[in-house]
Amino acid sequence: MLNICLLTVIMVLCVLGIYFLSREIIAAVLKNNTRSCVVIEVLGGASGVEDTIRTALSANPESEIIVMNKSGDDEVSGILAKLSADSSRVHIKEAPALSI
Repeated sequence: MLNICLLTVIMVLCVLGIYFLSREIIAAVLKNNTRSCVVIEVLGGASGVEDTIRTALSANPESEIIVMNKSGDDEVSGILAKLSADSSRVHIKEAPALSI
């Protein structure tokens, strides 16, 4: 009877050890390799573009910020180029302007 109890305790401890080890490994892998992206689409003029992107940067400190510039405005392109130079997390994608 003592052998069965001892064997049961050892098995439970082994299962718990495997569980906690695998949980730590998975957490470490996900923490190091998973990054989120925030996508911002710019359609209009330059008002509020810089504030919006700076707010997204501060609200999402681990995220990459992808800005889709569909405005066709040179002022917006200049603001976005400045923000991209200021932060390596800001990526600008130029798209053709929408024709309405």
